[in-house]
Amino acid sequence: MTKLTYDSPALGRIHARANATKIYAYFTGYLEGVAASGRFETGEGSALLANSAVYLAMTDDPEAEELCTDLQAGIRDAAQIEDVIADRLQRMGHDGGAAAQARFVGLCAGIACDGRLHQAELRAVVAQGRALPDWQDDPAICELLQLCAAGADMVGEGLEIDDRIMEAVSHLAGDSFAVTGLPEIGASVAVSEWIIEDPQMLDRTSFVLTGSFAAKPRSRFSAALQALGMVERSSVNWSTDYLVIGGQPSRDWLEPNRGGKIRLAMQYRERGAPIRFVTEAQIATMLQRSV
Repeated sequence: MTKLTYDSPALGRIHARANATKIYAYFTGYLEGVAASGRFETGEGSALLANSAVYLAMTDDPEAEELCTDLQAGIRDAAQIEDVIADRLQRMGHDGGAAAQARFVGLCAGIACDGRLHQAELRAVVAQGRALPDWQDDPAICELLQLCAAGADMVGEGLEIDDRIMEAVSHLAGDSFAVTGLPEIGASVAVSEWIIEDPQMLDRTSFVLTGSFAAKPRSRFSAALQALGMVERSSVNWSTDYLVIGGQPSRDWLEPNRGGKIRLAMQYRERGAPIRFVTEAQIATMLQRSV
């Protein structure tokens, strides 16, 4: 019997179909976000082209390939995108769960890709977000929907609410193309990282790993942390001290850029749990210095 180890080919094959559904839904949502204002805005073409290229490297999608070809030729046709969205939504049907979540994250990334917000875009976020199952249980989504609902009539009048919405989007969907110049597909969510000032403070604390790590195998990275006196746990709970986020999203995350562990940790933090987010990069630098 094949052992299903983390990041193994066998486990990857098991999750392949679910992951293909998630990324299809995410890209559909991204297109919806781009189209939500009702017109092709400055900056959206470059963002959509960059994300289309990454998406096509992950899957075979003739519609997306045709769209990418048109974008490369300088064709910016909002009606074409609307038609593509309609076809994709018909194929998706009423698929809920992870697919609906991924579509919503894609929508959020799409509306923010050009660094500007419009009332129609915020209304689209509120409508789709409130249709998600159990959206009330996710602090990041609740905050975003509250801000979007409050800001729908204020966009362009006050930069403060715009900035707060953009920040909430980054917590859910990662930094926008307008900020980084990089495609949102394949990026991790933006989290407030805890800075570890002294490795000795890690002794007798617990940690959970999530994401894909540059350090291979991941077990070696875990062993290095355990050598500092830390205890690894397999799941996030109230007593978790650190959630260590790998440099790349995992192929098996619930959403393309935010896994169930990050989502759960955010929920615990909202309720007062002192869970700290740290990145693989910070830990790797700290380990190098402690050698």
